[in-house]
Amino acid sequence: MLTSFQDLHGPVCYFEFPNRENKIQPVCFSNPHEVVIARTPEQILPSLERIQQAMKEGYYAAGYMAYEASFAFHSQIKISQIQPTVEPLLLVWVIYGTR
Repeated sequence: MLTSFQDLHGPVCYFEFPNRENKIQPVCFSNPHEVVIARTPEQILPSLERIQQAMKEGYYAAGYMAYEASFAFHSQIKISQIQPTVEPLLLVWVIYGTR
């Protein structure tokens, strides 16, 4: 069981999955293989494709996608209608190797 995050590097993701006996099995990922970031709606779909490809290759992925990333999926909403005061992080996913 993980008791300290001191020796872990980079973004760390900690999950608790049920195993085959339905007991909680903690899994901690560190030292990422890759970090995928999208700051514009145009970067969302290529980022999701990269994450999907990594998962097909056997990697694990965990991350966050902001509500504003939905602009990438709705052609009737133009990003020019939205005037953010700062460049937002629309998507941040971390790709990790096998457990």
